[in-house]
Amino acid sequence: MAPNTMPALAKTGANYMNSQLIKMEALANGYAEGIALDTSGHVSEGSGENVFVVRDGEIHTPPLGASALAGITRDTVLTLARELAIPVTESDVPARDALHRPTRYFCRHREPRSRPSAR
Repeated sequence: MAPNTMPALAKTGANYMNSQLIKMEALANGYAEGIALDTSGHVSEGSGENVFVVRDGEIHTPPLGASALAGITRDTVLTLARELAIPVTESDVPARDALHRPTRYFCRHREPRSRPSAR
């Protein structure tokens, strides 16, 4: 974890500052959403949602150790995928692979909908 960030697993009111900074930077650069990277350059999460990459029929998502936000929504997506026999891999996702090579990717927010993401 970078020394200038708060742990994603710490669910505190002040911990939303990371999300706000991600969103502000994205908007300032003409994007609707930003994707955060961990200190190794791997995908962590969006400003308020988990990131799932679909490649060759398999869902890839960052592990909790990559500063990904843990929670009910993430767990629900992973549980449903496994119940539907969709392979799921929780492993480091290099930014290059997540943003340039997937069949598709989606961000799952705490809102009651999934948002497909365009490249």
